[in-house]
Parts: sequence; C-alpha cells; structure tokens
Amino acid sequence: MLIVFLAITALMVLSTSGRHIVPTRLQAAAEMAYEFVASTVRDTAGNAGMRFFPFVFSVFMFVLFSNLIGLIPGAFTVTSQIIVTFAFAAFI
Repeated sequence: MLIVFLAITALMVLSTSGRHIVPTRLQAAAEMAYEFVASTVRDTAGNAGMRFFPFVFSVFMFVLFSNLIGLIPGAFTVTSQIIVTFAFAAFI
C-alpha cells in the first residue's frame, strides 16, 4: 500500500509541477483523471456533492493504482485482500 501511495503522490506532483499551456502527456493524464472523477461526482451528486470530491478522488486513485500494480508479474493486487475490502466497507 505504501508503493501505491508513493506512485499516486509522484504522479500528481510530477504532473502538476510545471504546468504548461500545451500540457505534457503526464499532465494530460492527470487532468483527464481529475476531470473524469469531477464530472462523475457532479453528475451523480450535483454541485453540492463537490465537497466530497477530494475524498472520492483519493479513493478512486487508490483503487486504480492498487489494481494497476497487480498487472506487474509477481505482484498482487492490494484490493484482493479481504482486510482491505473490510476496511473500505467499515470506513467508507
């Protein structure tokens, strides 16, 4: 889970460190993820639901990167562990 946290932090810091008029590929990927989650929250909960956006975006990125790390040979998906599922169920 630490690897997932570090990967998310590195992606967001590196993609937003030097914002350009014409975005780089990394900046475009980060903006695309941001806009996808923002539009989903806005469509589902309306503008009043945007106060939950940081939490929803964090959960989305955690699940996305946890599952992407599972694609690496020899690695496992963090979300396949039952304790992570129980933690999501209890705290979310």
